[in-house]
Amino acid sequence: MKVRHISIERFRGIQKLDWNINGDFICLIGSGDSTKLTILDAIELTLYPYWNVGFDDTDFYNADISEPIKITVSIGGNLPQNFLSDAKYGLHARYWKENQISEEPSDDEEPVLSIQLVVDSTLDPTWTVINERIPEGKKISWKDREKIKTTRLGTMVDQHLSCSKGSVLLQLILKNKEVKSVLTEISREARKALDSEKQLPNLHDTVTKVENLGRKIGVTKTNKYLAKIDSQKINMHAGYVALHDGEIPLRRRGLGIRRLLAAILQNETKLDNGIALIDEIKHGLEPYRWCGNAR
Repeated sequence: MKVRHISIERFRGIQKLDWNINGDFICLIGSGDSTKLTILDAIELTLYPYWNVGFDDTDFYNADISEPIKITVSIGGNLPQNFLSDAKYGLHARYWKENQISEEPSDDEEPVLSIQLVVDSTLDPTWTVINERIPEGKKISWKDREKIKTTRLGTMVDQHLSCSKGSVLLQLILKNKEVKSVLTEISREARKALDSEKQLPNLHDTVTKVENLGRKIGVTKTNKYLAKIDSQKINMHAGYVALHDGEIPLRRRGLGIRRLLAAILQNETKLDNGIALIDEIKHGLEPYRWCGNAR
């Protein structure tokens, strides 16, 4: 897939941007605070499968919330299967021809979908697929945005070296049913390992006190109160399983090494027919590493 057009209105340091993109590899070059990172953030927020994005007033241009943030990213190329069916977003398709977006199809057109993110003064984001023919658009779910396979490689790569939610390592693990089963069993055994009555008597006394206080005000209970590890707090999605080099977590290695590892993991899981956003591409290049391998 390819990003064909970007429109940004009133997002952080960008009052207005309208950009037709012709090419497979685009490099943004500019001085500090020239909004390079803001453009990457805008694309990521629009295409990435977030559902609980937190915005605040400073995300608006000049912190002016009187008009909404609008970011529209048009994608083409190999769109996900069924996206262009009438039941999905086919009626909202636009077309890429002669390096610009067109509303009218022709023989050699490339269909594109324009996904728009809007944030108004309520700070609640909405994502829709739009065109000029149907301006109200059709909502697109985070699950469908996930199929676009957008990846972001920045300086904060430690997430991808652990089994945290959204990490590429977790995606690789979930493809292997045997590994997934073992990690799930480990989570269950970890819960069973804590016996608060024997190992933490002071904690158990507190639990008993809570039980007695509840009984005094009429709180009913089915069984005895126990202090146990919450099953939602200890699972592989929480990032408790992470890659190590021997006894040392890979998050303790240098930034270049971590970025290279995260990049190859992303390539393994997502980058085929996906969109990659890379921040500070110079980190992790380390030419001497490749020269050494060449020898």
